[in-house]
Amino acid sequence: FYLGHTKEVTAMALHPNMAVVASGQCGRDAAVINVWDSTRAKTEPTHALAKLEGHSVNIRSVSFSHDGKLVASLGGDLYNTICVHDWQDRTLLVKARGHSSKVWTVAFNPFQAYGMPDKVKAQPRLSKRQKWETRPQPGQALRDEDACYTLVSCGVQHIKFWTLTQVEYSPPSTVAKVHYEESAFYGSCFGGPNRMRQPTPHEKVWKLEGNPPLMKSEAQDFTCLAFTNDNIPLQVYDEATDSVADSPTVRHLHICIAINLI
Repeated sequence: FYLGHTKEVTAMALHPNMAVVASGQCGRDAAVINVWDSTRAKTEPTHALAKLEGHSVNIRSVSFSHDGKLVASLGGDLYNTICVHDWQDRTLLVKARGHSSKVWTVAFNPFQAYGMPDKVKAQPRLSKRQKWETRPQPGQALRDEDACYTLVSCGVQHIKFWTLTQVEYSPPSTVAKVHYEESAFYGSCFGGPNRMRQPTPHEKVWKLEGNPPLMKSEAQDFTCLAFTNDNIPLQVYDEATDSVADSPTVRHLHICIAINLI
């Protein structure tokens, strides 16, 4: 058993490697997400690989990205705040308000993403400082700046789709400062917890942008969701052979949503 929490555990997610776990706890000023290794829980029951902060009340939902590099979390505060962390760097990438109505869950879409490239330790040359080289794999972006993730959140009478990308930061004008905390840039930072700073102009920052809520219903609450790929290929016309063939990359995507009828 993992014994690293100090309050009631309210959310949990399993890493794609089926060993690492992210679990969030409740409590004002104690809303923390612990990332821990289930294979070491017996010998090191309180050891956490990372402790992620950013919420003020409690954690309603936690989700790993398809590549396991990011953790999205939903807070139980008034604004239903959504945070996205790079858990290995212990870095809060972005923070955004989820919705004016209560949000019950948020999850990364595992089938529609263009993830950050893998990195390996570079061989030291003149400098003794450790450097990392980018080694993109199939399905990954060539650079971190080109990465794109998609998320879905749902709650009271709404479902919302989100896109997480990097964009060039522009500081808010004097007039716009009133609405700054409502923007997707609010909470963006660089570095770990001990060296957080606001980005300077023209630096790249993560932006979590959501569309207007879809599938609004006055009679239904959407309480949880899951994704499934039915693996039925779409067919495309090949002009060279004058024939129709299955697409090797495009598939249908289904989102399964639990509905609470009022």
